[in-house]
Amino acid sequence: MKKEVKPINIRSLKIVFCVSLRLILDYTPIIAQKTMLYPNLEKGKYDIGFKTLVDFDYSRTYNLNYPNDKSSQKNDPRPIIINIWYPAKTNPKDKPLLYGDYIKIQSQDVTLKTFIKRIEDYNEKNSSQYMFYSDSLSKQEKEKFTKHLQQSISVFKNAAPLPEKFPLVIYHPGLGGTLNDNTILYEYLASHGFVVISGAFQANDYKYVDLNWDLERSTKDIDFMLNAIKNLTFVDFSKIAAIGHSYGAQAVLGYKTENHSPVSCLISLDNTFDYSIDASPEGFEPLTEKLYNKNNNMNVPSLVFAGPTASFKVMDSLKYSARVYATIKLAHNEYTSLSSFAILKGLQNRTDKDTVWSKYILINNYCLNYLKWNFNNDEYAKNFIFSKQPHVLDIYEIPKGKAVSIEIPEYIDYSNPPTFLQLQKIFKDRSKEKIDKIIQKYPEQLDEDAINNAAYSFLKKDIDFAIYLFQKNVELSPTSWNAFDSLGKAYMIKGEKDLAFKSYKKSIELNPKNDNGLRMIEKLK
Repeated sequence: MKKEVKPINIRSLKIVFCVSLRLILDYTPIIAQKTMLYPNLEKGKYDIGFKTLVDFDYSRTYNLNYPNDKSSQKNDPRPIIINIWYPAKTNPKDKPLLYGDYIKIQSQDVTLKTFIKRIEDYNEKNSSQYMFYSDSLSKQEKEKFTKHLQQSISVFKNAAPLPEKFPLVIYHPGLGGTLNDNTILYEYLASHGFVVISGAFQANDYKYVDLNWDLERSTKDIDFMLNAIKNLTFVDFSKIAAIGHSYGAQAVLGYKTENHSPVSCLISLDNTFDYSIDASPEGFEPLTEKLYNKNNNMNVPSLVFAGPTASFKVMDSLKYSARVYATIKLAHNEYTSLSSFAILKGLQNRTDKDTVWSKYILINNYCLNYLKWNFNNDEYAKNFIFSKQPHVLDIYEIPKGKAVSIEIPEYIDYSNPPTFLQLQKIFKDRSKEKIDKIIQKYPEQLDEDAINNAAYSFLKKDIDFAIYLFQKNVELSPTSWNAFDSLGKAYMIKGEKDLAFKSYKKSIELNPKNDNGLRMIEKLK
């Protein structure tokens, strides 16, 4: 297949000498006279101020005292937390924050006491999970985490903002994200002349404070946040960008589809839907429906970061947007400072910590320079985006109306395992013969999550093929309670109640705390 747009070969890209020299001077990570915000991350010329606003959205109801008050008739206004990082002018009386201050929320409003405690507990729990990749910490890990929270950082609470106007960046975390999800990026941008806002985006259902997949909630929260800060004199509201990680990237895309959205630049950090081989990834219907129905609203430039197995099919549909696709081999959560900084600090037993940190620093630099290019028409920032950078595998510059066509060679040679995209195509083609051969020769290619996700995509299209995949999953992962739980769901959909009961029963044997399995067993009884 002929490619419509060829990727820039960054390994052979030649840069004019004077531009190269300028880039070296501007972007070399370690220079003796430069001030480092974090290891190898150059601080901008501004000090960093931080403040928290807590406001109420009276258009939506909530129960502020749950679980102390479990009344279903509560009509409290929905609380909105807004954290703000901004360029500041500090004085000797300003004291730097401790990292743990990001998790705590200062408020004198007694009506918020229960809600704030729940948010703080949630942030602390999820922060530790992001940092250690573990649901429960050992005693040694708890000590490391406590020590991390007590670190002083170069951010000053309620410092005086500078009497200038700076572009605004809205940041939306991913599923399970926290108030401190990507604070190093926020601080970095603020030190270079941007105001950054982010929030909790807690679930609409007051029984849960986690950040879940609810595009309408995200849109309303962003709208409210922008309205709540409209009187800030240091924000240039004519220049608004949005950055999101994972579901957060989907949320800011969804927000841009709204007719009133003021966002004029988007950055997507591993949005997860562009790993499918077509433009209709299963499970993302609420988002893709908004994108395809309001395609003309998606008319702003976008920077899209993803792994080397991304196909960019959904982003290709945004024909009114000029896009830059960048591929980098980085684990999903390592796009956040919670994971990458924890790896750098040795909180995880990793041998590649310096490499992970270098990639995370590069993501920060790309975000900064993409914003400078689009808001300030900065040619040197643009040259940074398209110059040779370590770790970036490919750069695709996609003009409006164009697409990138990634060829997927037919998988016929079993001497090597299939690539990720070849495997996705095999699933899409429902080729049982090839799947059976791959399982026999390369079982490691078909891990539990890969099969489970593929099977779920066929629950509505082809229930028998979905059951076939779920059955393969329990064969390959016989100790996985989730694999048996998923198989039980497929049998339920087909109406095979006896087989569903057996699958759920096995799932509960492997995990007695599987609440879904317990509920389904009771339903089947």
